[in-house]
Amino acid sequence: MNTTDEEFIKIAFAKKDVPKKDIDGISQHVVSFSGDNVPLKIVLYAILKGTPYNVIFAPDVDSNKAITLNFKDINLKDALETIMDVAGLSYEVRDKVIYVKGTITKIYKLPYIKTVTSYKSSLGGNVTGGQGGGTGGGTGTGGGINGEFQTDYSINQNDLFAQIEDNIKNILSKNGKYTLNKMTGILIVEDTKDRVKLVEEYLARLKREIDKQVLIEAKILEVSLSDSYSFGVDWSKIIMYPSVVYSQTLSLSNSVSSIAVLRNGDIKAVINAIATFGDIKTLSNPRVLVLNNQPAILTSGRIIPFWTKQLNIVGANVGGTTTTAYPIATYTRRDILDGITLGVTPHIEDDGDIILNIVPISTSIIDTKKFIDGGQVVGEAPVLEVKEAGTIVRAKSGDIIIIGGLLDKGESDTETKVPVLGDIPVIGNLFKQKTVSKSRKELIIFMKVEKVERF
Repeated sequence: MNTTDEEFIKIAFAKKDVPKKDIDGISQHVVSFSGDNVPLKIVLYAILKGTPYNVIFAPDVDSNKAITLNFKDINLKDALETIMDVAGLSYEVRDKVIYVKGTITKIYKLPYIKTVTSYKSSLGGNVTGGQGGGTGGGTGTGGGINGEFQTDYSINQNDLFAQIEDNIKNILSKNGKYTLNKMTGILIVEDTKDRVKLVEEYLARLKREIDKQVLIEAKILEVSLSDSYSFGVDWSKIIMYPSVVYSQTLSLSNSVSSIAVLRNGDIKAVINAIATFGDIKTLSNPRVLVLNNQPAILTSGRIIPFWTKQLNIVGANVGGTTTTAYPIATYTRRDILDGITLGVTPHIEDDGDIILNIVPISTSIIDTKKFIDGGQVVGEAPVLEVKEAGTIVRAKSGDIIIIGGLLDKGESDTETKVPVLGDIPVIGNLFKQKTVSKSRKELIIFMKVEKVERF
């Protein structure tokens, strides 16, 4: 159960009044004992006979608890530790008095972590940002959106503390107590020796997990495919490399994606092989250090703003009389990413392997829809083409994960004209020529993952 603030103060200041244990004096005495099902108080009376120490039992200790022991010629300190372990108790030494207690109190400092505890990556959500261009995605609306993706995440430190408290409650006995100061991360636990030890082991494991980090270094390439490879890179040729230890084909909306894991291989050789399918351009090299089990989002592209309009009907009421209502327009800015978003959540296994939950999303604006009111354009919203997938990959520290198959097609208009003549109104069109060229591009992501130790 939880303690009150008054009990918290009592516990915290009670620790200051406890004198230092007389460990050296205890260790100087050698004792022996042998007995089956002997009451605890009889055992302690026997081994303390002939020593300058007295014994007092706390009210919550059953001094008649039967224990079985057999030891010979060991120092008194080791004998007391053994007896307490067998009986599930603890003790303190104050001057020449041994206080036997049913519970112990320990103070711990929890590791600090600013954690992302709520994360949702749902295929088919929304790529439009929140109001005012908020980061991390949102649920903004816009007419005419024909493709959507949503990535919602929030930072909530209290969620982590709530999880820790739930775990501690499950560990403690029904009479166990704890106090957690969330501002300082100070945890005070009072319970039997074995339960407090379990709490200590849990906190140590928690710290080890929190201290794990993964460095993610990505390289995002754009391949302008040649005419003979308009369907994309032939990944069957890439995965034939001996250093590729894993490959998988993913189903994408409007295309097919491939994923491969490169281990101890030459990334330049793979890039050179990809270059045979078209011209390569590096779009970005994002790099992020992420905590274990926490999501990271890498983006590359352009943020395109648009505005939504909302009309609110307002009327004044003066002296019980309502005046003529009139509309007030409110414009809200929203942002859209025209590019690629890569969501990655790493989990480091005990054997050092890294499990990665990967969600690549490619979004491109292919058109805009206009909202016309009263013959006037009062708003525009983009039409998006979205390609998305999700997979889980096991990799080792230092591996390079390759994601491909995010195809994009586009058109560009080129106008050529005869100088001077092409500028003449109307008849100048006879001296102009428009050429529409089509292109297909494929986005390829190289993502190196590496386990990093915190210090």
